[in-house]
Amino acid sequence: MDDYADGADATLLGPGMLDVASAIEVVGAVAPLLSGPVVLDALALAWLTEDLSRGRRFDSLILSPNLSELALTLGEAEEEVSGDPASAVLRLAEATGAVVSSGSTSTFIGTPDGRLWRSDEGNAGLGVAGSGDVKAGITVGLCARGAEPAQAAVWAAHLHGAVG
Repeated sequence: MDDYADGADATLLGPGMLDVASAIEVVGAVAPLLSGPVVLDALALAWLTEDLSRGRRFDSLILSPNLSELALTLGEAEEEVSGDPASAVLRLAEATGAVVSSGSTSTFIGTPDGRLWRSDEGNAGLGVAGSGDVKAGITVGLCARGAEPAQAAVWAAHLHGAVG
């Protein structure tokens, strides 16, 4: 793992992980090796659930949960989060020190300092398995090309929604 992590311009963890315990173990093992922008999606977010401050270990972190994952990571009811996703995004961003991109037909992108963007390009058809993985992949690709985390997350939400 050291060889791959050391040379990465940006890293995406989460898509394809199928077991919570294994995901927590992998992210915990890889986290100290990463230096560039890191995107956590899907089950990789379970690593943060135990201790949201773990997100502050990274110089540049983007979280890309769907609304269910956002609720689980915050330890809140899904109904509460889906009722006010913008506030939930900002709460997670502040707690973790990360840029957070989450939503359904509208995607909210929030930063730890309270900045918030909304992308309305999406539609209900994007709520299928694997769609969020594509958005996370766009985000990490933009980061690898030099985009700042908030910029990458906003562009990825727009592109994902527009193409979807």
